[in-house]
Amino acid sequence: MCLTSGAMAAPAGVATSITSGRSMTISLTLSPCSGRRGAAETRTLVGFSAGAGFVIRFAGGPYGALFDRYVFLSPILPGSVAWRPNAGGWVNIALPRLITIAYLGRAGVHWFDGFPVISYAVSRDPLRDTTASYSYRLSMNFGAGRSYEAYLKNLRRPAAILVGDADEQVVADQLAPLMQRLGVDIPVTIVPGMGHADTIARPEALQAVVRAIGRDP
Repeated sequence: MCLTSGAMAAPAGVATSITSGRSMTISLTLSPCSGRRGAAETRTLVGFSAGAGFVIRFAGGPYGALFDRYVFLSPILPGSVAWRPNAGGWVNIALPRLITIAYLGRAGVHWFDGFPVISYAVSRDPLRDTTASYSYRLSMNFGAGRSYEAYLKNLRRPAAILVGDADEQVVADQLAPLMQRLGVDIPVTIVPGMGHADTIARPEALQAVVRAIGRDP
């Protein structure tokens, strides 16, 4: 098993790489899973929150065949029926700054791309492994973006979605109808009593993730 972040027990013969939006790492590291695999080994890429959106983009892109399956935890799909406005109050967008940096970028000025434009309602405790804000550069390049439908329709590997029924940022019961409308075969598991961050923190949710990883592709 190979992990880019966090700790998760996976079934024997399953290599897993994890990328996350706020609560773990925000980088996708494929190198631990890029070597030669064993005869019975399968590889799963798991993403959480905006990281799940990024994994959707990866899975539906030109390199999607690098993994055998994908798991999307509480995926953020901007503008969809499953997305709560302002992420349910968890997010504050510095709109004037964002617009200004965007206009400067069009003029070829990128000095301010590292400035934060999105803030999250998380603890500022430096000992906690959370991401409190996104820079303009990160916000423009992370997640699925508004082209998520095209990426989902272009998936060539089995995938699964897991979300808590008390998710503050995702409307859990809208994900399955959305997948049906798009005509994609992605099962949605709603985990009772789970909020957004619980899907990577609580044992019950992690067990559901492991079950999803263990399904035959």
